[in-house]
Amino acid sequence: MRSIAMALAFMQKYPDQAMRILQKYTQVDAKTIAAAKEVLQHAYPATPVADEHAYDVAVAFDIKAGLITSAPPYQQLVDTQTAVQALQGFRSSVRSRS
Repeated sequence: MRSIAMALAFMQKYPDQAMRILQKYTQVDAKTIAAAKEVLQHAYPATPVADEHAYDVAVAFDIKAGLITSAPPYQQLVDTQTAVQALQGFRSSVRSRS
């Protein structure tokens, strides 16, 4: 959880570097990375704790798309207690490595 929180903080604080890392890892062209940056910079969650509204939206989409016929309730599937405990008192301090 803490590693994910640090990665999210890094992506939010240093989006250009995050995109360079993504490009190096995926080996896609600069045009694709520029398009991805436009989409992804607004899609990163602020926390790795799964959001109930996002879960509900994803379930509704998957049902409508025919990918699934039903899903368990958020509270039955998502263990937010463990995530919250893991992040208790955690302060992410990310630094650029340029």
